[in-house]
Amino acid sequence: MHRRLQVHTAPAAEGALAWVEIRDREAIEIARAVSDAFQKDGYTPVPLPRNPDLRLKFEKLASSGTSILYSDWSFKRIWLRAQVELKRLDANTFMVTCNAFRVNEKGDPHFEEEDRITALGRGHYQDLLNAVRDQLNPPPAKK
Repeated sequence: MHRRLQVHTAPAAEGALAWVEIRDREAIEIARAVSDAFQKDGYTPVPLPRNPDLRLKFEKLASSGTSILYSDWSFKRIWLRAQVELKRLDANTFMVTCNAFRVNEKGDPHFEEEDRITALGRGHYQDLLNAVRDQLNPPPAKK
């Protein structure tokens, strides 16, 4: 008998690969902390058109191993793309969600292909968001 892994999500995070709630901070503070965390991890911010729904996008070249595993017949390098969104839950709380993709043929208008990273690849992205949360909403000190 196989058990299915169940990950419980908040309704605002439905469909997201990784997520955290951040309290008592302005959207700009959260966006800066997210940007810093992703840049420290080697990602480059991707400029987006103005958007009212607080979206951010980051990309970086994947490792050689990832490229070997996921590249197509052209053997072009794979890129990793992270899309982050800040969603206001209430006056004091934001839900920060992240979805990530392996990108083949990046930049090609006809052949670029995004392959969504599944829950098995969630850990690293969850760690990045957890670090942002812990920076902005530090856990209480242990006594």
